[in-house]
Amino acid sequence: MSSGINGDGLFYPPAAISPSSERMAWGTSVMNIDDAMGTGGWPGSGVALAGIAGRVSAISFTSDTLIHCATTSGEVYRLNRSGTTWTARALHAAPLPANQWIWDVHSVPGSPNTIVVCFSGFGLAQHVWRGTVPTTGAATWTAVSTGLPDVPMYALAFSSATQWFVGTDIGVFRSTDAGANWHNYSQGLPNTAIYDLRLREGSNLLRAATHGRGLWEVRVDVTQHPTVDIFVRDHIMETGRPPSGPAVPAGWEDPTRFIALNDPCYWWQCADIKTDAPPTWQLQPAEVNYLTFETKLVHEHPEKGDQNRVYVQVHNRDRWPPQT
Repeated sequence: MSSGINGDGLFYPPAAISPSSERMAWGTSVMNIDDAMGTGGWPGSGVALAGIAGRVSAISFTSDTLIHCATTSGEVYRLNRSGTTWTARALHAAPLPANQWIWDVHSVPGSPNTIVVCFSGFGLAQHVWRGTVPTTGAATWTAVSTGLPDVPMYALAFSSATQWFVGTDIGVFRSTDAGANWHNYSQGLPNTAIYDLRLREGSNLLRAATHGRGLWEVRVDVTQHPTVDIFVRDHIMETGRPPSGPAVPAGWEDPTRFIALNDPCYWWQCADIKTDAPPTWQLQPAEVNYLTFETKLVHEHPEKGDQNRVYVQVHNRDRWPPQT
């Protein structure tokens, strides 16, 4: 997969995948682009980035033919594809900080000519900037950092044209007015750096990847969040997030529920209720825990007129114990 990549890259070089194809971009001191998820040999010598002083540190696809990237030295580039040819042009210009590491770059939803970048480091008056991209030449840059602390910023996410999120060294911040004002949105996150943010496709579920404290998620379409989510799954592919939808294919086999790979899973196939029927018990009650429930206990049809054992598995999603 890496054979054919050109240029001098970071220890952890950035990569991105097109939202509508298997086109992949890999950043070094040039932009390497492959139309087959890296299996196509990375044709050519990479797309040159004129005047680059650093290395590519952030990449995002706006569309299959439009890519933005940024560098460790505060440079921003736009790559357009026409036919089979990619061309790159520089977008960075004063007052955008120079010689500062840019950790993320994205276009605003519905506005491919509006891009946002966030900077790491300390001692910067402004860490988040919005660029308006003209037909030719560099972008016009405006600071959009009111309310943000002077700490490194690592990740951007957008749920709409006006609701923005940024992952920082001390948690998540949110803007509901397109970056004009920011407020702390950590929502109970541990005090740690947020290295990545992603909105789950087709939903308002924001996920945050932390430095050493795991992966967290929160709904961004509600004003109040329950202290603890307690749920029973409709089927093995269900995640406990309402409402239940149409049948989905099984992503793995589950012989304890008689489900094969790609079998349709429906809302009535509860994955967290199993019956152990007489005359021969599979397990004694004291033996049934999460591991044995998931791997050994096979759901059986209850025997009419006999005493059956019914086991219900309840899930608790949060860092707090369930409330009773």
